[in-house]
Amino acid sequence: MGAYMKHGWLRQIWCSPLILLFACLFAVFVHYFNEVTAGGDPWKTGDWLINYRGGFVRRGALGEIFLLLSETFNLKLLWVTFLFQVGVYSIAIYYVARLYLAVSRTKEWSLVLLSPAFFLFAFYDYLGGFRKEIIAFAAFSILADQYARSRLSWLKLFFSYFLYFIGCMSHELIALTCPFFLYITYLLRQKDILSVTIAKISYLFFVVNAVTGVWIGIRFYGDGTFVKAICNSIIGQGVSPNICLGSIDSLSIRYADGVLSKIGHFVWVYLPVFALALTPVLVSDWFKHDRRSFAVLGVGFFCLSPLFLVAYDWGRWIHIFLFFTTVLFLAQSVYMPIRFPKISSVVLIFYLTLWMIPTLYASGNMTNGFFWRFVSILKRLFG
Repeated sequence: MGAYMKHGWLRQIWCSPLILLFACLFAVFVHYFNEVTAGGDPWKTGDWLINYRGGFVRRGALGEIFLLLSETFNLKLLWVTFLFQVGVYSIAIYYVARLYLAVSRTKEWSLVLLSPAFFLFAFYDYLGGFRKEIIAFAAFSILADQYARSRLSWLKLFFSYFLYFIGCMSHELIALTCPFFLYITYLLRQKDILSVTIAKISYLFFVVNAVTGVWIGIRFYGDGTFVKAICNSIIGQGVSPNICLGSIDSLSIRYADGVLSKIGHFVWVYLPVFALALTPVLVSDWFKHDRRSFAVLGVGFFCLSPLFLVAYDWGRWIHIFLFFTTVLFLAQSVYMPIRFPKISSVVLIFYLTLWMIPTLYASGNMTNGFFWRFVSILKRLFG
């Protein structure tokens, strides 16, 4: 593990599906940069700007930190937020790339890396990227890398824990990812990377922060008074009032009734693409090597399932589950001879290009994958 970091790693990246992944993610970053330049997105940016200026409220920790930094050092609030988002996203991308390059992989592994439900979720639907779950993505990817390398870095370990802590204080959905962090801690202990004492402290740390995060999310829901105070504090930093029309305004809105009335339709729409997203994992022999992982994925999905009942972002919830599943899959493949059935290049290309998962049902067509977008461009050019 890690030899690619010493020699030839640039060539390995260039000759692997990672180069396509990086190109697509670069497009995602440029698109979001343009959005921030234009004043920010009410959801992708606004969610990070929720703060405590109207009183203690759920999801406000990071926004309060960003606002204090902006006021203290006379920095542009939007760009402080943007730089943090890009930094956290880049950490997750970097450590996933290391996991992918850790062992030799057949072409079938591109089904995992380039899945429309993994990193490319944000490429196919720009509404899906740069949300607060990327904090948990980065924290988990760091721990998965420690496991795959069989090497403990105290600095990286504590940084991962810090990300998880600030994430739970900034959005309750990060608290719901706790089972995945408990399992990666278990794996670290099994490899003697963590001592028994540190492992027990870690278990306690993740559970306490998860419970606290969920409690804050339920107890300090927020109302119109909070929304007005938060919005005024942001506008005072030169940000357009339009930034308040998404996540900030939603602090005072309860969507559960609307979601429950449409749940049957949502299941009908999203179940096929959820099955497609899981296909690479299910056709591999991963669970033959580690049956515990199957149970962990079941528990992890169960803990995330309340999200499907309270908000419309079903594509986003599927993406979150598939991200943790994929990173765990990649990490364990370093120790296990996980194999896929032989898949022809044609089938592989069709799988990767014929579908996508929109964040919201209204935000995109399930079959609007890369292939159909390419066909649409050709029609416009030559039709």
